[in-house]
Formats: sequence, structure tokens, C-alpha cells
Amino acid sequence: MSGVVALIASQAQHIRVETTAESFLDEDHPARIIYTDFRHEFGRDEKTFITVTPKDLFSFKFLNTLKQLHKELEGAPHAVEVTSLINTRQTIGENDQLIVGELMEDWPTNEEELAQLREKVMSNPIYQGMLISEDGTETNITIETETYSSLATEEEDALTGFEDNTIEAEEPPFLTGEENSEFVLAVESIVAKYNSPDLLIHVAGTPSISHRIMKVMSDDIAKFTGLSLLCIAVFLALMFRRISAIFLPLLVAMLSLLCTVGTMALLGIPFTPIGQSMPSFLLAVGVGNSVHLLAIFHQGIQKGMNKKDALSNALGHSGLPIMMTGVTTAGGILSFTTADISHVVDFGIITTIGVLNALLFSLLMLPALISVFPVKLNIDTHQRDTKTTWISHILIWCGRFSTHHAGKVVTVYSLLLVASLISASNIQFSHDPIRWFKTDDPMRIATEYADAHFSGAMTLEVVVDTKKENGVKDPEILRRIDKMHHAVNETQVDGVRAKKAISIVDINKEIHKALNENNPEYYTIPQSQALASQELLLFENSGADDLVQRLIDSSLVIGNSKRYK
Repeated sequence: MSGVVALIASQAQHIRVETTAESFLDEDHPARIIYTDFRHEFGRDEKTFITVTPKDLFSFKFLNTLKQLHKELEGAPHAVEVTSLINTRQTIGENDQLIVGELMEDWPTNEEELAQLREKVMSNPIYQGMLISEDGTETNITIETETYSSLATEEEDALTGFEDNTIEAEEPPFLTGEENSEFVLAVESIVAKYNSPDLLIHVAGTPSISHRIMKVMSDDIAKFTGLSLLCIAVFLALMFRRISAIFLPLLVAMLSLLCTVGTMALLGIPFTPIGQSMPSFLLAVGVGNSVHLLAIFHQGIQKGMNKKDALSNALGHSGLPIMMTGVTTAGGILSFTTADISHVVDFGIITTIGVLNALLFSLLMLPALISVFPVKLNIDTHQRDTKTTWISHILIWCGRFSTHHAGKVVTVYSLLLVASLISASNIQFSHDPIRWFKTDDPMRIATEYADAHFSGAMTLEVVVDTKKENGVKDPEILRRIDKMHHAVNETQVDGVRAKKAISIVDINKEIHKALNENNPEYYTIPQSQALASQELLLFENSGADDLVQRLIDSSLVIGNSKRYK
């Protein structure tokens, strides 16, 4: 069994931690398939939002600091694009020409130009809530990260030189949790150099949430396991008062746990927020089995049996109850595998295996260890009898009370059951990772700050299939999407509301306004498809094709796998 432990436990080093929202669903779940297709088409939708609160937003001192911070953030690992006041897009019309460039391409040199900059920013509806706060005192930096893992690049390099038809290309892996954490830690390190009472900075967004969950979960697993071991050791010491009775059950439980974690790695099952309680649970189950055997074993020793006879007696007395308890526990947990949530299914699979491991180790490994290792047999009979009498008194009293007052006991427990059912009927179901953290957690503070001062740090992507070629150039479809914008902005459910909707419609309106002498009255959708197509083509030819590709599929054919965001 030591050889089995060494072989399987050695795989534990390959265990993964999975905290992404999509991992809650199976890979073949319709919602996850749609989301996967979306990311392959439009890139990663999870963005990092850095809110910056200076003393004076439109001042030379702050703008120079922002420019330096922006440049450093561009060097963060796995960062693809950083958007801030420094480089945000500006679309204007000059002499019947459409000019698309950066807002601060011409750096302001005096107070008058600063005032003009402020006017441009405050008058642009796209900037409101996204780039600056509604009162114009705070700004936001948005960072987009790579869609695919660096492992995909390494595989492409390895395949360089092969013909296209020699190897069937597979879908590249998305950015891993470890790579996401590398990015978040780099961003936090950069931001920490600038954060001060005069320049308050918060880092929010899904990447930060995923990193925080992963870190806290890893810390919690270690903490829970350590506390479980400590508590179990203390109570074993109080019960048996022998080193062997403390060491052997913990050793057996730990070995079965190591085998279970190694099995997780072999099966490709990661640690998840739901599964982080598994180690503590298995330790309790494994030690519980051992306690039953040890209790009867030491009773046999007290009666004068030798070690071999005491072990045989213990297994004959408690072996079947231990086996039935383990099998029924495993069967109950196995029912989790019928769930629709992938994490719950994984928990059901691996915990069932863990319970059976604990059963196997308790019935085979523990007796072998007791036989091999020296166990103190010259027990102080007086102390042992006193302890046994004390425990027996409590158990005998419980038995007598229950049988003499059976009606009262049943009545009280029936009332408790009714009260519990009434209370359970009011339970609420929710999935809100932000509220998993304490109110003083930096990540939660940053997220709630972004929600309060900007359009929020959480996004919802909506895919619209127009069912026809060049559908996004049809003014009627654009107007229908525009109605969706207004509906979204008016939507509020139980205190949760959408603050801002962004789509290709905003680009169309911006272009149309710019080509009509920058007149705000023309911030509308073009009236004809020909005009919408022409204006969008001018926009792309002006160097903003990368922006359009993030909002529209590459061929402008909306349907099948080609989608519009």
C-alpha cells in the first residue's frame, strides 16, 4: 500500500485550481459552447478596470502621471491593449474627411487646451461612465488580456514547417488561471507604486476576481486541512492518551487523502470553490473509521488479549459497521454526480473515491500499521477504567432518558423538523462571487467602487444574429439594437441594474455625427444601408478596423458562427 500511495500521490503535483465562471458548466453545455464560440470570434470578454481618483483630473500633473502609469501597464504580461484618456479613440470630421485618432495625440500645452480637452471628454456620450465618471472627477483605465494561453504559441512554434494537411489543428487553449494570476499580480505591483492618498487607485474586473478566488481558495485549503488535523489530534489525545492512537489514524487519513488528490490529477479534476472542503471532509471520515477500530482494539488489550487477537476481535466487531458506513456515505455523495453543475459533479466523483479510499486504508492499512509499529500495551488500568466509566455514564444516561421519555423526545424533534422545513422554504439561491468576500476585502471594495462611480466592473455580452449578410449595416436592424440599448439602461432587478450598453450602434452614431460637421444633432443612426456601409468603411480605412472586429465578425456575415456583439 505504501507503493500504491507513492505511485498515485506523486501525481498530486499536477493538480489544477479552477475558479472561472464557465467551469461551473460542462464543456458540452449549450451555454458554454456559445461562450466558447464567442471568445474564439471576439476575444476574451474579461477585462480589468482600474479606477483612478486624482485631486484634479484635468491637470498637467495628473495627466503626466497617467501617461506614465499607462505606459507601465502596457508592459504587463499577457496584456493586449490598455485604454485610457491617453489613447482613447476620438472620431471627428474635418473638411468632409473622417479623422480617427487618439484623444490626446496632440498633448495639451496650456490651460486653454486643457479646457478644450475637458470639453471634448465631457461632451462625448461614449466616454461617460466608461472612461470618466459622470461628474468628470475620476477616470478609468481598461486592460484587455490575451485570449489564448502562451501554450498555444509554443505549440504553433513546434509545428512550424509542417504542411497544413499533415496535422489536424486543434482549438488553442484559453488563457490559464496561472497566466491570469501572473497578469493580475503584475498590474497590482505597478499600481501600488502610484497609489497614494492624493491618487486613489482601485483594481477591479473579472480577472482580479478570478485571481483573488484562486488565492483565497488555495490558502483556505491549507488552513482548513491544518486546523482539521490539529482538532482531530487534540480529541484523539483526549480520548486515547497514546501517541500511537494519535499518529496512526492521522497517518492513515493523510495517506488516503494524498491518494485521492493524486487521483484527481490523473482524472483531470481540478480543485474548485465547491471542492475545497473535500480534504477536511475526508480527514474526518478516515479518522472516524480508525477510531472505531482503535476503541475496540484497546478494549481487547485491556481484557488481556494479545495484539493479534485484539486486532481480529476489533475487525470482527467493527469491520462490518465501518464498511456499511463507508459504502452508504459513498453512495450518498455519488448522487451529486447527477447535478447539472460541473463542480458539483466533480465533487461527487472525487469525494466518493476519497471515501472508498479512506475505507480501504482503514480496513487494510491501519491493522497492518498496528501490527508493524510498536504499540504501548501496558496501559494504566485505573485511568482507562475511569475514563471508560465517565463516557459510559453519559451514554447510559442518554439511552435511559430516550427510552423513558420517548414521547417527549419524538415530540420535540418533530417540532424542530417542522420549524426547519418552514425555515428551509425561505432559502434563497444566489451566485455572487463578490459577496463571497468580506466587506473590507480590497477586491470587493474595488468592485463596489467601480459599480458606484462608473458603469460597473462586471459585463454581460449579448450576441445578436441578424440572420442575413451585412445585417449590421441595415438601419432597421441598427434601430432595433438601439432600442435594446434603451431597454437595458432601464432594466433593474432586485437592486441590480445595467448602467451602460455599448455596441456597433454607438460607432455608427459617432461616425455619422463626425461626418456632419460634428453636429450633436446628427448623433443618430444613418437613414440608409448604403450610407451606413460607406461610413463604416471610412471608419475602418481610418485605422480603426481592430475596434470594429471586436464588435462585428470578421466577414460582416451575421449568422452561423459569425456573430455580432
